[in-house]
Parts: sequence; C-alpha cells; structure tokens
Amino acid sequence: MKPSDAIKWFRQAATAVATADPKKMIGSAGNFELVNRMSPNSIGRLYLFSYKAKYAATLPYYDKWPMIFPIEMYPDKGSFLGCNMHYLPPYARSKLMDELYKTISNTRFDKTTKLRISYGILKGFSHYFKPTIHKYVVSHLQSQFLYIKPELWDMGVLLPTARFTKANQTRVWSESMTKL
Repeated sequence: MKPSDAIKWFRQAATAVATADPKKMIGSAGNFELVNRMSPNSIGRLYLFSYKAKYAATLPYYDKWPMIFPIEMYPDKGSFLGCNMHYLPPYARSKLMDELYKTISNTRFDKTTKLRISYGILKGFSHYFKPTIHKYVVSHLQSQFLYIKPELWDMGVLLPTARFTKANQTRVWSESMTKL
C-alpha cells in the first residue's frame, strides 16, 4: 500500500468517526476487503464490524462496533473469541500492540501477515489483554467484517470507532484498567 492510500483511508475513517457512523467506514471501504464470515484463517487478523450482544439487555455495556483480533473459533457453537482493542484506552492499546507485534508471522505487512495468537499465548505474555477478551455470537452480527490491513493496524486500533451502549468510554476504560 502506498502512503497516499493510507492517508486516503485515514481521511475516510476520520470523516466516518466525526459523523459518529462507523457504518460509513465499512460502506466506504473502497479497495479494502469486506469479509462475510470468520474462519480459522481469520485468527490474528484485525477486523471492524457491527454487533448486537446476545445478552444486550442484561450486560452493563458492550461495544456495538468491535475492532478485534480473533483468537479462537468455535464453529460448532456459532461463535468466536476476540481481543477487542476498544476496551482499552489508547495508551494501553499501544502497549498491547507492542506485545502483540512480538507474535507477528512476518514483517512484510501484507495479506500474509497476521499475529500468531491464542488465549493461551495472550495469557502468558501480557496483562493488558484481560479486559479485551470477548465472545461474539455469529447470529448477532449486524454487518460484514471490514478487514484492516496490517500496515494500518497501528492507525486503526487508535481510531475512536468504539460505540459502547449503556456506558461511556471513560467508564469502560476505567473498569478495564481496574481489571489489570
């Protein structure tokens, strides 16, 4: 990807964020890949999607626009486990990304690049992952997945695309940090 492509994507994403509509990020993805479903090959890649939690009525809050690195697939249960970066404040996301980069498959930062992660690996090397782990039920997805290319990971995880219900991000981040 050329730097001008990254700048164009960032401007589109920033416009979508400014209008408080992450759907525009997916709708204006342009040459960025939209994926219909998670697969074992999705593990270690970064995605943004729309979601309504299965237990939305009873949860204290949840993120309607998760940005996750899938870490485990449960096809027999119709769900997957992911590391949702939105549950951390930006400085903690950066710290976690520093740790995650230690598991990177290659340094080409192309379609072959992904993290070599699982719950066990995360548990072994970073405490920052704890508040980010969430299970997603496939039947509660409300959009396709926007695949975020590896060269945009650092920028993507810091974009303010989280949309928490029933709580603001200050509360979510505060509770997440107490879990550390």
